[in-house]
Amino acid sequence: MNKIIFICCFVIVSFIGNAQTYQWAKGISGINSMNPSFEVNVNDMIASTDGNSYIAGKFTGTVDFDPSNSAVNRTALGTDGFIARYKSDGSLDWVKTTNLTGDEEYAALSFFNNQTNSIYYMTSVLKIGNNAFKIETLNRIDGSVINSSSVFTSTGTIEIKEMNKSGYMVGGFTGTLVLGNNNLVSNGLSDGFCLRLNANTTSYDINVAKSYGGTGNDIVNCIYDKYMGGTFTGTIDIAGNRTSAGGKDGFFFKFNTSTLFPESALTSKTIGGTGDDEVLSIIDSFIQGSGNNNVAIGGYFTGTVDFNVMAATTNLVSTGGKDGFTAAYEFNVDNNTYIGNGYNKFGTAYDDEISSLSITDATSKIYFCGKYGNASGGSEAIIGSRDRTSPGAINTSYSGTFKPTSTSGKINPKSVQFLGGNIFYAGDFTEETDFNITAATTNNLSVNTGGTNAFLQRTTFCNQSGVNTSILGDGFLCLGESTTLKIGGVINGNLRWDWFTGGCSNTYIGSGTEITVTPNTVGPIGYFVAAEGGCVPKGNCVSTFVQVSTVSNTITVNGNTLTAVANGNNISYQWLNCNSGNAVIQGATNQSYTPSLAGSYAVQITNSSGCRVTSDCQQMTLNIDDLNRADFTILPNPTSGYFSISANTAISTVLIFNIVGQKTIEFNEPQETYDISALSAGNYIVKIQTNSGVITKKLVKEF
Repeated sequence: MNKIIFICCFVIVSFIGNAQTYQWAKGISGINSMNPSFEVNVNDMIASTDGNSYIAGKFTGTVDFDPSNSAVNRTALGTDGFIARYKSDGSLDWVKTTNLTGDEEYAALSFFNNQTNSIYYMTSVLKIGNNAFKIETLNRIDGSVINSSSVFTSTGTIEIKEMNKSGYMVGGFTGTLVLGNNNLVSNGLSDGFCLRLNANTTSYDINVAKSYGGTGNDIVNCIYDKYMGGTFTGTIDIAGNRTSAGGKDGFFFKFNTSTLFPESALTSKTIGGTGDDEVLSIIDSFIQGSGNNNVAIGGYFTGTVDFNVMAATTNLVSTGGKDGFTAAYEFNVDNNTYIGNGYNKFGTAYDDEISSLSITDATSKIYFCGKYGNASGGSEAIIGSRDRTSPGAINTSYSGTFKPTSTSGKINPKSVQFLGGNIFYAGDFTEETDFNITAATTNNLSVNTGGTNAFLQRTTFCNQSGVNTSILGDGFLCLGESTTLKIGGVINGNLRWDWFTGGCSNTYIGSGTEITVTPNTVGPIGYFVAAEGGCVPKGNCVSTFVQVSTVSNTITVNGNTLTAVANGNNISYQWLNCNSGNAVIQGATNQSYTPSLAGSYAVQITNSSGCRVTSDCQQMTLNIDDLNRADFTILPNPTSGYFSISANTAISTVLIFNIVGQKTIEFNEPQETYDISALSAGNYIVKIQTNSGVITKKLVKEF
């Protein structure tokens, strides 16, 4: 069965894209066969433009830092610090551990360095015990130490939180923090601090240091460019005294890069209600060319909190205990006011938080990571993005959360970084977890029981929030024919396409960017394709319909008339001569056809959908009367000895019979004139053999 081909684009649809598509996830696990108790905790993670990523933290027991089938084991002497570099494919490049007695941890990493014009170094902060730290310059290629500072100490305790790429470091302390010539003394229980390192020197000098705090517990958790944020209790002086509304309140401010003092009261803000609230991460989301300064914060809050830091009120109410939040602000330099660019909460009935934010000038997105609590004391990871200038626009990356295998399992994302179209996440987890919940098969990271394991994950930025996608293929089919349906247009990085009939996610028939189908029923047949994973949200489905029709190939015979059996409207016909290789019979385009000669005939039928069928050949034998009525003429008749035959078909032989049926003359090939002069006068029968049959004519021979 043949048909006329129509190439159709059935459906064009805009898929609203997720923020990211999965690339890989790697685990760092303890070895319980060598040491039944272990811990691996991530404190910080940074990534470089060459695709390498670095994680820092602490571990106990024996830990395998190589996520492949090979093993790179390290055994801590107490609590040891570690830094590990992983290549762009997630494989281990090198690992550095402190290997000292006592307790150490690498608390922060930065690409700030004190080596002039070098891109091969990085800076780390090593915390020693609970009251000392030093700063090291490391070679990125192998992790070796290029130089280090002296050990800075406190008479109380020290907590290191973050160092930015400009050499500013923040945290908290109690007692007196001895920083060379820049000693700081806490005002109360604990104070936050910020220090700035000198660049381009052979040793680390602290250029300036500043503490922030009152009589309560205060700490600076985060710093980015010219902004820092944290939490305080009681009263804190940030360009004027601020008093917490209840327990802990969050704060953020823009600081003077020379003095580290808050820039002004207008750019120094607190956020809090009657419960505990904290700013855990901050980014300066300045948009080039806007003329304004944008800042975004993330953390947690409890109860009712007004996130509008100006005169108006915009309350968010936590769902249960602590809820995570992101909040974006634009500081208008003309009006000296903050304008809210959207406040979002992430909440369950338990304790939740947003722990880290990242951004790049190449997109309009703020990337975040955090966790949800549950009734069993476990947690689930959430990663995603939000628009930095559009209130309330949230794209979670995987239409769900990363859940450990049991509700008591915990996963704790610590850090996110966007770089060069890639998004890196790092943190801790305690049970096997699927890190790609939209894939057809799971991408689980397993753990060894006995302690906390670490993870590093890489996803890829989707550069479009919506794409035009089409389905290409043959729009019309004859029953029994096949067509290949193909995805056209921009696919935008989804992981796979799944095809169904009977509805989206109904009867699965295959996967891939194309599929060949052979409908077995007549009518409009629906096919559905679901884009899964990647930059297309889970569950989005597009449908298309293929019109399947059939044409009867039956011919009926009534006398010498052939009739095609029609089904449907707008049918066209073309009759064919089977004896001449299905040659078209000119003008024979009606439903019925009466041949003038015996022979074999067929009809080609085409419906309005372009479906075409050719019938079987039908043999037709015409009777003598019909043949005699056909267009055959003998001239002259009567004849004195010669005659010719005029015919509308080819003649093969001519036989002459007398009236008693005796053959008198036989001509085995056609002649221009036939010679019967040797015959006696009388009546004769002429039998003319043609390709269509035998024609009989009467002939009179005269003297």
